Amino acid sequence: MVNNKLNNKRRFFCSTDDPRPTTNAAGMTLVEIMIALAIVTTVFTAFSVAFGTIAKAIFVSKARTLASNLAQEKMQILKQLSYHNIMVTTYTYTRDEFDPDVYYDDGYYAPETIKEGGISFERLTYIQMAQEVNGEIQLLGATPDTGMKAITVTVIWKQSDEYKTSQIRSIASNPDLVQSNATIQGDVEITGTSTDIEGAEIVVAENIGWRDATDSGGDYSISLRPGSYNLTITARGYFTKSIAFTISASEAKTLDIDLDPMATGSISGHVWLNDHPVITTVVASSQPASMAIPYELIGVYNSSDYSGPINDNVVELRYRQKNTGGPAAKIEVDFLTSSITPWSYFLVASTTPVIFKNKSVNADAVYKATQDQDTIKNGSDGGLGLWFPDQSKYVDRVAWSDGVGADEPADLTEGTAMSIAGGLSSGKVLFRKMGPDQQEYWDVPGSERGRAYDTDNNAKDFYVCPDHDTYVYTLRNSTTTLRPVAGSLATGAIISATDGLSVSTNAVVVVNPSGCAYSTFTLTSVATGTWMVNIASGAYSLDIATVCVSANVSTSIPSGVTVSTWPYANVFSAILSEDNVYGYVSGWVKNVAGSAISPAIKVTDGFTETTANTSNGTYLLTLDSGTYNITANPNNTNTSYVSMTSQTVVITQGYITSGVNFTLSQGGRIYGFVTMDQEVTGSDDMF
Repeated sequence: MVNNKLNNKRRFFCSTDDPRPTTNAAGMTLVEIMIALAIVTTVFTAFSVAFGTIAKAIFVSKARTLASNLAQEKMQILKQLSYHNIMVTTYTYTRDEFDPDVYYDDGYYAPETIKEGGISFERLTYIQMAQEVNGEIQLLGATPDTGMKAITVTVIWKQSDEYKTSQIRSIASNPDLVQSNATIQGDVEITGTSTDIEGAEIVVAENIGWRDATDSGGDYSISLRPGSYNLTITARGYFTKSIAFTISASEAKTLDIDLDPMATGSISGHVWLNDHPVITTVVASSQPASMAIPYELIGVYNSSDYSGPINDNVVELRYRQKNTGGPAAKIEVDFLTSSITPWSYFLVASTTPVIFKNKSVNADAVYKATQDQDTIKNGSDGGLGLWFPDQSKYVDRVAWSDGVGADEPADLTEGTAMSIAGGLSSGKVLFRKMGPDQQEYWDVPGSERGRAYDTDNNAKDFYVCPDHDTYVYTLRNSTTTLRPVAGSLATGAIISATDGLSVSTNAVVVVNPSGCAYSTFTLTSVATGTWMVNIASGAYSLDIATVCVSANVSTSIPSGVTVSTWPYANVFSAILSEDNVYGYVSGWVKNVAGSAISPAIKVTDGFTETTANTSNGTYLLTLDSGTYNITANPNNTNTSYVSMTSQTVVITQGYITSGVNFTLSQGGRIYGFVTMDQEVTGSDDMF
């Protein structure tokens, strides 16, 4: 019985008929794990990106808020001072890495470095006199005291790799200022007519804050205090006029003004850019009766202002026959002349000396013994190039064709190749023109000048002489220096004058009846008088001084009386070959009577300075490109007159910014000392 019980137990534990559910003990599959990880990674990445973006946005917002608070704090500090304790900036510093430039005071209000919220800020302060003119606030610099001071606070900080700024401006007024209870008003017209002048500047010379500009009807109106003053009226194209007047309290005085129009003339001339040497002469293998062996030669002319060594490292001559493909081959030469000067020729030949038109001429470089003495293939199509190794480029090229097919090498052709019947055969001379038309003043019969005419069109730049025995010009080498009368086209060159009336113009290209191009200009509406003209193209410029302009007359420049002068008599060619990195600002400095001031008044941007002419008040200041504050009579160096600043004058390379004029009122200085409790704390200090 016992055994039966045991057997029943065994059957119970081993039975497959157990009614309880069976549990699946298997885990997650690999695919399920990878999907789960991808979901977690995506969520985590999105969270990280969002967190970074949010953190950056929080930092940007925080930095801008702190910067704004710091600017407001400084503004509040200054505006809590009395009007007279807010010191006007007398010397302006510039942070030009911003656009627009940031101006600040490094004297009364030195830059402050403040660390706030883990961010380093720089706080700058700039204070100027201000005046409301036609409903707009105009900034006047340090003088005169108009009763309004413009306070500008700028806060700078670095965000990532970029500097940011926050700037606020406010006006402080003098509550004790005597109210302007008088008015001067009127109409400005052209003398002898009823034509109104719009945009005329009307300024009370004793306080340039009292000013207005005429509207479209020529009307002006200025509120001012009672007293005796001088009214200065200026308008572009008209002579400046000064009128003395007296006005009483609460008076509305009408003062109509007539301005005399300036007489004008014009300035014209041709412009050329001479910045590289050119190929002037090519003679293929030829043997005149006077030579025992054949020779060939290549002439080069240095039309630029380069002066220095000449060797394989400076320039190479490269030649290729026909349009055969592949690079042009270097002509190997020995340099017998080691240097070159501006406007000089350079002769390369297969032998030296050569007999040309029964005259012996020494070559400056001669073919090496290993160089084919018949390199420039007689009678064939071909091309030559002047290669600058250090710049890896051709500076001049010329190609010729026999007119049968288009076999000239395209890579050595400028524009259209010279077409020469039969090719460049023995005795023919391919030579460059002096100017766009050999029949005009460019080429006076019997004279020789620098051959530099280069419009990048071989067919227009060269002539061919069928026989060098009839060639009318002399073969030149480095012993000859001749000024050019032409060069490359200076299309778009900027021409401006210091007269303060004319508006700059650009050189344009004109094609003459023979199909040759030249660049010319006409500067119109130039005030009568003697001025300086600047001509600039890219990195090159030319100043032409003592240009005398007469009424209704076109003056050609350069001439025999200008500085610099013309290259040859009656050749009005301006040659640009000197590097230029400067711009100019011009104008005049006069007193309220419209007269020049003596001793001479200094004009400066704070670093570079010049003086105004004591006879007519004109000045010319040379500066790098940029934006400047131009000051006349800085720090009252002429103690009889006030100082005056023209703000944000833009100077462009090779351009004259004219019409920056100053009318200085008489002024003075105050000297004294300050005491406290009867103790002298300062002595004979100027303030």
